[in-house]
Amino acid sequence: MDFQRANLFNPNAMRVLPAEGAGEDGLAHRLGGLFDLARQQDSDVFFYGNAFAKDNPRQTDAAFGFTPDTPFGLDNVHMAQGDPRDVNIRLHENGVWHDGAAFLWDPRSQRMTGIFLAFQSQSWHTNASGDLIYGATGWEAPVYDYASGTGVPVAPVKRAAEITSLHRTPDGTGSAVIANMSSAALNLGGWRLLLDDQTSLPLPSATLAPGQPLGLPLPSGALNDQGGLVSLFNAANLKVDGEAYLGGDAATGWSSSFG
Repeated sequence: MDFQRANLFNPNAMRVLPAEGAGEDGLAHRLGGLFDLARQQDSDVFFYGNAFAKDNPRQTDAAFGFTPDTPFGLDNVHMAQGDPRDVNIRLHENGVWHDGAAFLWDPRSQRMTGIFLAFQSQSWHTNASGDLIYGATGWEAPVYDYASGTGVPVAPVKRAAEITSLHRTPDGTGSAVIANMSSAALNLGGWRLLLDDQTSLPLPSATLAPGQPLGLPLPSGALNDQGGLVSLFNAANLKVDGEAYLGGDAATGWSSSFG
């Protein structure tokens, strides 16, 4: 699992929660409420993280009150990349495709709830080793300034461009539409599209006027009819936008649009 590469969610939608917030609007209160409801509704709960050997294999869990029949525990149920260098030297957690999360499946309502956690100190741009890359494109979680003692939201960077749609024709070829979302001309020299975190396709060295879209032809087989990932990177190799798509019928072709 990788928060930055798998396009599981839009990081702009995240918010900062204190450990114990006023009016029971804190991280502990929210997590406690979700897991209490999961127990009451007999939901299935899934945790993704890193296993570790317990000092006491028969240790009873303090929060859930049961004794797991395993000599291992689980930690790092949160983003595990983008730590500053001084933190990573101590914890050695930075890496890709090993982030942690929790999922709660309610069989009655057929509803899945995902819990994705990250620390304010972690970067939302990382290299192939999971180490931080400095920069901001608008594809980040909200930032807060605590210089005054209270968290004041910092105005986010506006994304220069977005992936607005994908199109797959019956002959197997396709196209991606990328639009300039800024109020200034945008030079796409050095920009690229990344498919399924594997295939990199350079964008033409074109200049888009404000609001102007660009249709990028995709070779046959570039889009997966079973669904996949598409991400947009700028010339500084920073992620600008990312989407997950569902695919569609190969015989008739399909389109996916993104808000």
